[in-house]
Amino acid sequence: MVYEATQLSLDRRVALKLFPGRVALAEGSQRLHWPEHPHVTRLYAAGSCDHGYFVAMQLVRGTSLATLQSAGRLDPSRALEILGNVAIALDSAHRQGVAHGAVNARNVLVEDGGRALLTDFGVGPARADPASDRAAFAALVQQCLEGTAAAATTPSPDTAAAIVRSAVERLPPAARRSRRIRRPGWPAALGLGVGAVAAAAFVAVLTAGEGDRGTPPPLLRGVQVLGSGLAEPGVSSVGCDGRQASGASLPCSVVQTRLDGRPLTAPRGGTIRRWTVRGASGELALQVIRRRGRQFDAVARSPTFLVSGDGIEAVAASLPIRAGDLVGLEVAPGAAIGVRRDVRGASTARWIGPLRRGMQQVDRGAATGFDHELQLRVEYEPGARWRPPGLVSGPDAALAPSGRRLGATDVELRDGRVRAVAVVGTGRQIAIDVFAGERRLARLPVPDADPGGRLVELVTHERPIVILSWRNGDGRAVDRDYAVHASSITPRN
Repeated sequence: MVYEATQLSLDRRVALKLFPGRVALAEGSQRLHWPEHPHVTRLYAAGSCDHGYFVAMQLVRGTSLATLQSAGRLDPSRALEILGNVAIALDSAHRQGVAHGAVNARNVLVEDGGRALLTDFGVGPARADPASDRAAFAALVQQCLEGTAAAATTPSPDTAAAIVRSAVERLPPAARRSRRIRRPGWPAALGLGVGAVAAAAFVAVLTAGEGDRGTPPPLLRGVQVLGSGLAEPGVSSVGCDGRQASGASLPCSVVQTRLDGRPLTAPRGGTIRRWTVRGASGELALQVIRRRGRQFDAVARSPTFLVSGDGIEAVAASLPIRAGDLVGLEVAPGAAIGVRRDVRGASTARWIGPLRRGMQQVDRGAATGFDHELQLRVEYEPGARWRPPGLVSGPDAALAPSGRRLGATDVELRDGRVRAVAVVGTGRQIAIDVFAGERRLARLPVPDADPGGRLVELVTHERPIVILSWRNGDGRAVDRDYAVHASSITPRN
């Protein structure tokens, strides 16, 4: 039985689970190991009482995966988003030497905001181990995707994340949709586009790894490399504080600012095609970072990618980069990055939390205990013109359907000219328009914005940047920054 209760000492609302059979479960309490992770419910207390064995844990406002299944409210892409959250929690627990023992739909809780959490560690069979957990998780994936091509069995998976990736790869193209993965206190990662563009981008991200997991993939044709050479000896996996990552590890942004013998800045403008990491795990995003003296600005960001932590991960990308730009990683809570420690001539800049909008100083720079070689290799194509997926401009934009205007703001460009920016609903999608007077100059779809949702805010942050906040009908938030130009608009995240 599960009750909503109050922990009197802290006046905190908790979920209180009571198990009958005091003696048996008291013995079981000796093996109750509960990891800390953003996708695991927090454990507050456990023990015996007059009514049996109890566990007091985080109270989750939402539902369970089992309820969503029985109500028929689970399409394949939504199921895979939830299962992706569970996979990283399960893999993190296994790396800590903790097995769950009862992986099933009832023990996956889904908050009203969409985040999934795994609960009830250690209350299953005493002989549970990572292999049995993965077998149960594979069965859960099949159950959630029953009737689709993605439900086929993955042979001998070595991580839960590999099971989810394999399922996504088996989905037919029409069923693939770009999804967001969120962590508490962390911005939602946004997809690359809508329709076929989003589907193609999502599949490219999930299938970008090539060859041996311990060997970096061959370079793409016509690219130049920024960052590490990904040499294997001496690589450690650490959190943002330089220690072993755990569920309590803070988020950060990190960029290599010096690495003797390796190019770190783009010599000319172009398009990033792929990024590769070694020794990383958890949720990461690639950032393009512009430096002006001692200040830095994150000018572009990829969708968040779930790194399984078993060697090399290569991720397809499409990001603009200008001459002089740096590349770095946005690291989610609990994630780890690969480093080679104390490399001569190496230094990094770090920000605890995401690198915020606009120019800001470094939180932690050279000689602050993180002068390592960041295991990040970026391949970019010099001179390749980048175009936001779905962008319509020129005469095509002028002839686009007017749609329903939901909000607007004026933006002053750096040269003093003014452009009107409006959020519109066209029935099938939400888009952002740029106007000169009454003439529409450009239209760009807003990825993941549900036409059934509502506009929360459209404001000018600083010229020529606007910030869009949207709330979908299911409660999920979509937050986007855009740079407005004389006749176009580009996303900054």
